[in-house]
Amino acid sequence: MPSKTRNYVRPSNRFTAERDLESIADNLNKKLNSPLFLDGTSEKIEFVKYSLVDWKGCWLLVFDSYNRPNLFKVTEFFPASESVLLSYVT
Repeated sequence: MPSKTRNYVRPSNRFTAERDLESIADNLNKKLNSPLFLDGTSEKIEFVKYSLVDWKGCWLLVFDSYNRPNLFKVTEFFPASESVLLSYVT
């Protein structure tokens, strides 16, 4: 995979956040030598999270316009890593 990636998620609601992450998953998956069969939204979101944790280089995942935190927790879409700095814009 390339050494750098930058991705944007619009978490104005759960639906748009999930659609953006599905699109990111499709783009990341195309860059693999042997693309995976990703079945459904949950699997695609997990693929994005794990791919970024294992990324060999710099990456940026921007959550822009998180204006209604009472609707859902955007943190459930964050990759789990000790060396990750995340920021989201409200």
